[in-house]
This record gives sequence, structure tokens and C-alpha cells, in this order.
Amino acid sequence: MAQVIALLTAPVLTRLYSPDQFGLLSVYMSVVAIVGAAATLRYEMVIPLPKRDGLAAHALALSLACVVVIAALSGVVLLAFPDAIASWLGYERLPAFSFLVPVGVLAIGTYTALSNWAVRQRAFPVIARTKLFQAISQSFIQIGSAFTPFATFGLVLGNLLGQSAGIGSFIRIFSRRDRAAFVGLDWERAKFLALHYWRFPAFSLPASVAFSASQYLPALILFSQFGAASSGFYLLAQRVGMMPASVLGTAISQSIYKNLADHRKSREAVGRAARVPVTIMAALTIGPAAFAAVFAPLIVEVAFGPEWVEAGHYLRWMVPWVCATVIFGAMTPIVAVLGFQKLGLAFQLGSLAASLLAMSVAGAMWGSVGAVAGFALTKAGSIVLYRLHMFHLIVINPFRIALSMSLQALVFVLIFVITKEIVDYDVLSELVYVVPILTGAALIYAIFVWTALRASRLSVGN
Repeated sequence: MAQVIALLTAPVLTRLYSPDQFGLLSVYMSVVAIVGAAATLRYEMVIPLPKRDGLAAHALALSLACVVVIAALSGVVLLAFPDAIASWLGYERLPAFSFLVPVGVLAIGTYTALSNWAVRQRAFPVIARTKLFQAISQSFIQIGSAFTPFATFGLVLGNLLGQSAGIGSFIRIFSRRDRAAFVGLDWERAKFLALHYWRFPAFSLPASVAFSASQYLPALILFSQFGAASSGFYLLAQRVGMMPASVLGTAISQSIYKNLADHRKSREAVGRAARVPVTIMAALTIGPAAFAAVFAPLIVEVAFGPEWVEAGHYLRWMVPWVCATVIFGAMTPIVAVLGFQKLGLAFQLGSLAASLLAMSVAGAMWGSVGAVAGFALTKAGSIVLYRLHMFHLIVINPFRIALSMSLQALVFVLIFVITKEIVDYDVLSELVYVVPILTGAALIYAIFVWTALRASRLSVGN
């Protein structure tokens, strides 16, 4: 529901704010997201693991302490190197909203830690309510700020307050329901946890920062190389595509984390548990994704206005990346559950380096759209290869999964490319051909989904 609100308000915001203003927002969001990924030092991943709530409470306290330190350090860096940071962005001085960055890091880190406590307690309705509150708060403030003299600042402030919303609800609910777990917190136990789970900051932290950088660093590069408007177009494409995909992938990951952790003594059991949601999400996602890729520029122009059609060209090339993120979201916890931190780190760093290289080369040859295409396609390909390799490690045959996804992608892309060619060629008689083609596509889609659900039920039954 939260993402529905964000998507519904996006057409309003694009008619109230310019691409340049969105570009400034993207700078703030990118910096906060990348630094925020390091805020807990990944100790929030420890929270669901201990059998006793007392140890988990110490992991939560350790995570929150790290958040405070990282937020403070981000403020120190802004104060110490304002000119260098502004110069890299192409400004004479930092924007007025720069002082909000440490506050944003504090907000995003605190929410991340508390939401993992909610995962431990299986309080998924609480998480859903906080995300809904975040979306409503952010949308209300950003729309209202457009009619004030400080519209751009309000756009950024709305994002910050949206990140902060829900923290109070977590604290109020958990302090009442789980108060006993937090009695007797002491530094020695927290220190024990920090040392015992050293792999999380050693391997998961760089991987997490690299993942966040892969999501947000392109916006900073586009801002620096092609201007604020290009960064604004990327933010819209990301908001329409990648952000919902990341949220959905995270939700799937959180919902299955505890189940995977319970089976962590058997790689094969973990593999079977992860294969079910991957198969279902592939069947549900690939068809609509192919449609979106073919018609993205037209969809964006109609929904967000002709000024934003460039974002549609960005989105077209980002669709495979979006699709891969959603499909393999259930496999994210496997890194922590089975101790694949080194593999995860190697993938994130290698994927980021390859994607940035592709972005640089394609951007120099074909401009901003080429830069986005190079980055997104390289990222999508690396995700697919990484997850298929992980299936091999957890004793699941990756060939059948890859073959099924490739077949679905080929079928739907061909169908929708033919449909678009018909629409472009003859507007008067297009319905004679388009309606049967789309009806057939819907039938094929239903068959793929039914087959995936049936196979998943049989897998669970066995």
C-alpha cells in the first residue's frame, strides 16, 4: 500500500516540480542512502539470529549505537570538506539542505535496526503500518511544500520526515510488549556480539554499501556529468521501477529470513525454501516487465507529462534490473544464513565495478540514456549469474530455473515488440490485431503463473 501511495503521488509531484528540482532531491537521497547503508555496520542482521530475546536486544542496542556514531561522522565530513564535495557536484557551495544529511542517516539507520527487531518478532503488520505512515507523511509534505517559497527544501524535508515516520510507532509498541528483553543491557554482552559476529561488518558491510551505491551512485554521476535534470529523470525512473522493486524484494527477504534461518543446518532445505518464491515471482514478474520495457517511454509521457519522457527511456533499460531484483529477492538472506559473506562481498564489489565501467563507456558513446542502459543491463546480468551460482551452492539445479526464465522473457518480449510495431504502423486497424495478441499474451501469462504455483505446491508437499 505504501508503494501504491508513492506511485499515485508521483504524477502529481512531476507536475509540481521540475526535473532540476528532482535532481537536487536525488543528490540528497543518494548520499543518505549510501552512508545509511553503513549506519548499523550490518549488526541489524544479527537481531533475528539469537534464540534468546535478551541477546537479540543487545544486538539492537549495538546497532543503534553504531547508527549514532556513523551519523555524527557524516556531519563531521560535511563540515570538514564542504568545498570539495560541492566542487565534485558542480556547485560553488553545498545546497542549503546539506545539514539534513546526518539527520537522514540517523533516521534510516534507526528504522532499519528497529524493523529487524520487528522481523524477529514476526510483527509484519507493524512494519506494513509504519511504511504506510512513511508514504503518507512524505507525500503530504512534498505536495504541500510545492506551494511555498522553499519548494525544493520542502521536497528534501518531506523525504527526511518520511524516513523518520514510523520510528515512534516501533518504539511505543516494542517498549510495551518487549520491555523485559531490554532489562539489564550491558556493554560486555554487546561487545561479545560485536566480536562473535565480526563477519557482518567485515564482509556484509562493504557488500551492503556496494549494493546501495549501485542503486544511488548513478544519480550522483548523472548529476555531475550530465546535469541536474538527468539526475531528476533517473530519480523518477528509479521511483517508478527500482524503489518498488527494492521494497518488494526486501519484504520478501524479511518474510522468509526467519524460515531460512530455521533451516540453516541444511543447504538443501534452504535451497528448497528459497526456490519456491523465486519460481513464483519469476512467473508473476517477467510478463508485465516485458510490457513495461517495450512501452516505457509512452507510459511515462502519459502518466508524468511530456517533460519527463526522457525518464521513460531510462526506465526501459532499467526494467531487466528491476525484474532481477524482484525475482531473486528471497535469496538475499541466504548470504547471512549460510555464511556466504565473502561471496556476497565479491559479487557486490565486482558487479558495481563492472556496472560503473559499462556506464562510463556507454555514457561517453551514447549520452545519458546510454549511461543508464550500460549500468542497468550489466547490473541485471550480474544479479542473474550470481543468484544462479548461489542455487548451485545450495544444491538446486540452476539450469532449469534459467531456462524457464529465459523462455518467459523471450516469449513476452517478442509479443510486445510485435504489438508495438503494429501500433506504430497502422493506428486505424491496430485493434484488429492488438486485441487478439494481448488476449493471447494474457492467456500465456496465466499458464506460466499456474504452472509455477502448481510446481511450488508439489515442492512444498515433498
